[in-house]
Amino acid sequence: MYLLQPKKIDELIVNFLLKGEVSTSLLLSHVKEVKKDVTKQGFYFALRKLKKEDIVITYKKKASLNTVWLKDMQSKFNTVQPTYSSSDFLSLEDKESVTYNFSTIKNMDTFWGHTWNVLMATVPHLEPLFVYDPHYWFYLARNSLEKKFHKEISQNKRQYLMTVGGKTELDKVIKRDFNSHYLQYNLEKVFPSENYYVTIIGDYITETYLDPKVTKEIKDIFNSNLKITSDAVLKLQNILELKIKSKLKISRNKARADRLKKKLGKNFYIIKS
Repeated sequence: MYLLQPKKIDELIVNFLLKGEVSTSLLLSHVKEVKKDVTKQGFYFALRKLKKEDIVITYKKKASLNTVWLKDMQSKFNTVQPTYSSSDFLSLEDKESVTYNFSTIKNMDTFWGHTWNVLMATVPHLEPLFVYDPHYWFYLARNSLEKKFHKEISQNKRQYLMTVGGKTELDKVIKRDFNSHYLQYNLEKVFPSENYYVTIIGDYITETYLDPKVTKEIKDIFNSNLKITSDAVLKLQNILELKIKSKLKISRNKARADRLKKKLGKNFYIIKS
């Protein structure tokens, strides 16, 4: 992708989005001003391609660059503002929430990564990241992205405290990569629901419930594999692409966040200021 003198549709899209979030209709207009022969079909084909490559995020007919991708490309794009974010959840008051809907789990997870990059740039680094998953299957399905996330958290001296509800051999294998004060991993079923995922940082809480059918598929994969195999990883990656509606709820609630952090943090060594 060549962005200094963009010519292709996808290059033009990214170039315009470097300036911030914009509606897809206005984005199309900007692209057509530069490239007169662009069709609506061609524009949306390029936009879908950028979404699939985790470069662009779209929601409610608005498009923005994925902050995960931005961080990887930061050294090449010095004009990008480090606080790049125009997200509804940053304006939440205490006890307010916003819910986002997605057509696939992958789209939801991509937006999750974008969300937490924004929040980690906002919430002081001494605030740990508390995470609860029934199984940490995203670590297998999107390993390179998750490892980049962990590396960045450690470099910023923020703690990533992961609690996993499952106790299969596959759950235990993942624990090997959590070997520092900044990356800690505990096996304990804290919530009864097997499809409930929650993350807390500062006063912010993100929650989602996965589809029961998907939950069963994930559970079967973890129960039937004693180690990480290419077949298991491929099956989990296929789940990401399924056309299944997903919801991600982001709340700002200090009292509830404090209760959840206390509940999830009891088995971790937490660095004090």
